[in-house]
Amino acid sequence: MLKDLRKKMKLTQEEVARELNIHRDTVRNIENGTSSLNAEYIPILAKLYETTESEILKIYLKERGELHEQRA
Repeated sequence: MLKDLRKKMKLTQEEVARELNIHRDTVRNIENGTSSLNAEYIPILAKLYETTESEILKIYLKERGELHEQRA
């Protein structure tokens, strides 16, 4: 979950919001799925959370139930 990545990096919603130049409530809403993740935030979150852009997108889509992983 995006929230788990944020907490793993010991960041608050306020700190993430500051980096994204958005309100803290928007970070909360993205994490709980009530707001969409703007594509311009993905590279910033990847850097903050020390992961890849594709991983951020994968987690976001999975949380929203929009990603169905294929089995090998």
